[in-house]
Amino acid sequence: MLAQDYFGGEILRASLENTPFVAGRSHYRNENEDFTKEQFGNIPLDLIFEPRTREYLLSNSNTALRYQILKATFKSLLAE
Repeated sequence: MLAQDYFGGEILRASLENTPFVAGRSHYRNENEDFTKEQFGNIPLDLIFEPRTREYLLSNSNTALRYQILKATFKSLLAE
């Protein structure tokens, strides 16, 4: 969601089921750029992404709280 705030584009989600990263359950990315793809190293993943709305993501109170903390932290770093 933070990437969407600054770069626009849709939020995409893929299941990590049947990958070595199944414990993470899901991988989210911005349609314009995957800022966290390095976490998977050079392991080729055949992920199928589907769009998710901000409203859907923010309906989870834990996700909403983590987003607010990340957003505030990022804004404070930009101000430095």
